[in-house]
Amino acid sequence: MAGVLDFIKDQIDPGTIDRISKEIGEDPATTKRAVDASVPLLAGAISTQEAAQATGDVAAQPARFGGLGDMIAGAGGAPGAGGIGGAIGGMLGGAGGGMLESILGGSKSSVQEDIAKQSGVNPQKVMRILTMLAPIVFAAYTKHKNAGTTPSQPRTTEGGGGILGDIIDRVT
Repeated sequence: MAGVLDFIKDQIDPGTIDRISKEIGEDPATTKRAVDASVPLLAGAISTQEAAQATGDVAAQPARFGGLGDMIAGAGGAPGAGGIGGAIGGMLGGAGGGMLESILGGSKSSVQEDIAKQSGVNPQKVMRILTMLAPIVFAAYTKHKNAGTTPSQPRTTEGGGGILGDIIDRVT
């Protein structure tokens, strides 16, 4: 899991931290602490869902995950066709929180509180961070899984488009 976590963290550059920081009204150092605490939890939940679906372990596939494993398996499709494209399409339709619900399900509140305690960020802002990070972590996890462990080159965030633009840039 260390390889995938490093890959995911490489995708979240200082420009992204700054944008998230401005969005939630926290300083970049505090925001980075919250992001650093969030990434392993989100990646672990995605990995758990993927493993449960791969083994066909119905008992380990709570309904709260929905079709997340199917999106991982079909990553790279066009919007509306499942995969990362479908996930991003859903995000464009306002479903960022839906993706977070699919990843964390009933654990969302406890994860939110744990990250708030670790980072010093209030729980409402943590939820906003998690909602912004879910598609980024999902896309990076899937890209890593499908392309091996070679990290992409660090990127800049000067092209505009906000956080959603960053997500789309990483996927394409």
